Amino acid sequence: MTVYLSTTFAPTDTPITPVLERLREQGINAVELGSTHCPEPDLASKLIVLGMSYLVHNYFPPPLERFVANIASSDPDIRKRSLDHGKMSMSFCAEIGAHLYTFHPGFVTDPQGESRGGQNYDFRFTAQPMTSSTYRESFDRFLEGTGILVKHARREGVALAVESQGSIAQADHLLLQRPEEFESFTRAFSRKDIGLNVNLGHLNLAARVYAFDRLDFMRRFAENVVALEISHNDGQNDDHAALRRDAWYWPVITNELLDGAYKIFEGRDLPIDTAVEMVRWLRESTDVSRG
Repeated sequence: MTVYLSTTFAPTDTPITPVLERLREQGINAVELGSTHCPEPDLASKLIVLGMSYLVHNYFPPPLERFVANIASSDPDIRKRSLDHGKMSMSFCAEIGAHLYTFHPGFVTDPQGESRGGQNYDFRFTAQPMTSSTYRESFDRFLEGTGILVKHARREGVALAVESQGSIAQADHLLLQRPEEFESFTRAFSRKDIGLNVNLGHLNLAARVYAFDRLDFMRRFAENVVALEISHNDGQNDDHAALRRDAWYWPVITNELLDGAYKIFEGRDLPIDTAVEMVRWLRESTDVSRG
């Protein structure tokens, strides 16, 4: 399986086409179009001309007016806007020939915005009481919203996946972190209609909060996994840092049960040379595992 590089390594709010042109110069032709770029005119035609292999992630292409997408929102306007954005993104995927569209499951409560300071990329939430009914209602809206996106994906002929979440500080606000949630999800939807994009950085945080084994989790849901978003963190924050040779995730990356899954390095705010080096590491690891 080809290794992909997420364009989130580049500075936030930069145009994506110069980033892609620099990557082509570095020999990178397989990319995940990330959620951190500013709008650009004629974007589909530019990407078609570049002729790279594309995956598309959640908040791409970026809307003219920024908002935090939440398909599980209790606010009807936010929820509709989020679902409309997902449909638009899938139509965009069909236009440029992208191989996969991944969306976020949403949140129990609506975020106030993104955290852009330091190395923590969690969303910001207001402090408010959480109840089991609040969670249950948001999870049900997530499942209902997913069904809407699945139908649109079928119409567009686009492969679809949902991304796992995880946080230490904001765990109460997130969906799709615990094994039980994945059990509910995989009962509700077939692998033919939608797969899992397991963010290993998020998994590391969720496993700490909810006390489950990361490797057991991956074995349990391997048949549903279509993509791995890979980065390093310290077990406290969603750092999106460069990989480390001795880290826990290598047995996951090289597991033969996941040979067919897209492997995506998703760093943030990293030099291009570092991002390209991480792709080389991933290519080497998957080549060795196959050998």
